[in-house]
Amino acid sequence: MHSSAEAVRADAGRDFWRGVLAAGGSTSMPRWTRNPIPGIAVHDAALPSELVAASRRLAEELEVPLSAVLLAAHAKVLAALSGERDIVTGYVAGTCLLPCPLTTDAESWRELLLDTHRVEAQLLSHADFPLHKLGRELDMTRPAFETVFDPTGVDVELGEDIVLRLGIAQRGEVLVLRLRYRTDVLDADCAARIASYHLTALELITLTSTPNTDSKACCLLRSLTSNAKGCLGRGVSCRRCGRTSSSSSGSGGILIASPLCAATPMAGRASPTGS
Repeated sequence: MHSSAEAVRADAGRDFWRGVLAAGGSTSMPRWTRNPIPGIAVHDAALPSELVAASRRLAEELEVPLSAVLLAAHAKVLAALSGERDIVTGYVAGTCLLPCPLTTDAESWRELLLDTHRVEAQLLSHADFPLHKLGRELDMTRPAFETVFDPTGVDVELGEDIVLRLGIAQRGEVLVLRLRYRTDVLDADCAARIASYHLTALELITLTSTPNTDSKACCLLRSLTSNAKGCLGRGVSCRRCGRTSSSSSGSGGILIASPLCAATPMAGRASPTGS
């Protein structure tokens, strides 16, 4: 009976991961540095206590873990950076690094959070399946993502092909976002901007709207311009609504084809040169 149950579980895991891998899709980070120097750097951003409290209240209300709220914000940020509504990020589950496909095309924040929680729960339920073996069988050995979401807060080095690792760690009374990134892809200002994007996405989810508020009827850039307290550095423009950061400086703005913007989509991906 025990072996039969294990076989059923193994078959379910194989079917689940085969579907994930067969669906394909990949998400790349924009190359946001004008002086690419090989190396690794770290940026820490403390979450304001009121934002953490609001995130915990929302998680309790929807009966989801706090990690689902943070993962939903991460998905929104990746969608804004890549210009794609469907994204793939890495997800750390114990010692496993799993592909986590998410959609940001939900009609409301509540739907987005519940969809994210459903995917997260499915990943965790099949985390012990030998995914690397299935990947070799299907000739899919390269990761479909350049970013990693790590709810465990374990501070480890970036893996091969990983550009950005977002860790969530408790430091005493403070919850901290830790971004570990490659300096030949992102510079310090852009890493700080991406951290700010995550804070603003959390604010949009937990503080400035109710869970049923339309998650599409806002532009991440517009919110950052009004809320980010000068963290944007150089100019950033939304390719959909044309809004530009008021804190723009220097030549050559950065364009974001932001799926969070309700304006009509335009062609192209995020670009450091605006081309």
